Amino acid sequence: MAESLEPTKNQPDVEELVKNFQSTPHGIGDTANNFARMRAILGFPNPEYWKQLPPAQTYAEYITWKYRGTGAAEAIIAATDESFKDKYNAYAERSNRALAQGVQDAQQASVLISILNEANAFISEYCRTLPGYTGQL
Repeated sequence: MAESLEPTKNQPDVEELVKNFQSTPHGIGDTANNFARMRAILGFPNPEYWKQLPPAQTYAEYITWKYRGTGAAEAIIAATDESFKDKYNAYAERSNRALAQGVQDAQQASVLISILNEANAFISEYCRTLPGYTGQL
């Protein structure tokens, strides 16, 4: 018996997820959380915590993780502006290069924090161009 492709209570409508994701800051803007978790750990002035920093995910990796089980990840990735994905991935790469060099002191942490803040500013600025932007992210 073939499975129904109609959304159920447990399965969100993929088209609706894609539309909301692409048009509201609460969708695409949420991708800033990929970088925020790193900034949160760097906020503790203890290099032992810094050793636990997870690497930043690429855009596709983050979306695949966030929308796991919904069937929407592939559609969201395909619908996202290529220049946004390219710039997002460049910030992930820069963050991961800084992380790979080691974060053992405040100077190294500040370099990584600066990259993470730039990534967040880029995402925030992009969200201001979305039709669903209401003045708050």
